[in-house]
Amino acid sequence: MTGLFIIAHAPLASALREAAMHAFPEAAKAIAIYDVPPGDATEIYEAEASRRLASLGTTETLVLTDVFGATPCNVAKRLAELPGVRVVAGVNVPMLWRALKIGRAHV
Repeated sequence: MTGLFIIAHAPLASALREAAMHAFPEAAKAIAIYDVPPGDATEIYEAEASRRLASLGTTETLVLTDVFGATPCNVAKRLAELPGVRVVAGVNVPMLWRALKIGRAHV
């Protein structure tokens, strides 16, 4: 099963999940999010992102992040070192819906 993890500056990840649920309510269990708050150490962000990624319980995960080079993306790039994890930066609603439509057989 393929999971979807959205990591972005707060509150974008939550907003994107809401947009996903609007079109694909059945995908709720296959989506994890992390709204990265300002001001914490990168190690804290990485630990929390790893925990949330693991909570999906999937062998393959697509990680969608917002701004290339920003903290959420840098954390996502660290997650991409794990087996079965792929990262795409520049997430937007059409991209998210397309990923859910393609992966619909898996959610």
